[in-house]
Amino acid sequence: MRTKPSFAKPLTILQANVGKAATSHEIALSLAADSLIDVILIQEPYVFTDLSRRITKSHPLYESFTPVDDWVARPRAISYVRKGAGLQTTQLRPCESKDLVFLQIQTRNTPPFIVTNVYNAPTGATGAGEAVKALTATPQVLWQSGLIAGDFNLHHPNWDPAHPTPSRQAEVFVDWLNTHSFDYIGPIGASTH
Repeated sequence: MRTKPSFAKPLTILQANVGKAATSHEIALSLAADSLIDVILIQEPYVFTDLSRRITKSHPLYESFTPVDDWVARPRAISYVRKGAGLQTTQLRPCESKDLVFLQIQTRNTPPFIVTNVYNAPTGATGAGEAVKALTATPQVLWQSGLIAGDFNLHHPNWDPAHPTPSRQAEVFVDWLNTHSFDYIGPIGASTH
């Protein structure tokens, strides 16, 4: 008898900026668990005020990944991968940033896929624009197949026609995205945070 090849189910991803709020963070994790979401990308996560204790929200169905091991500064992006979903996950750190989480995810019968969680601080905030600057400096070999999602705090007519004048950093970012053959998959004109 021949067996049919089994194909991996599509990867499901939830992305949300929870605005540092504990309740919003818990709700995002709970809704994702109820929907069996595979990967959760949180920007501006809840983090306990005593950074040395490294406390944030967790969920028993998910393994968490933070951008840095040393929480001298508050991490502004945290990613979660569902346990028992058959996802082989490796955290990559092609650059040092408290605002970027790179995960290489592979399922049965699929090549590795990079999922990048980004929080790019807005103009006037501490570390404004540093995440996009670090992202655009990563090695090209990283971007064979991947998804970049998060809160970019950038305006550009490609995704935000209401702002015909791009943010200062947006043009450089768009050029980088085009160079690496990325496509924007969100709804045009809808808020991207």
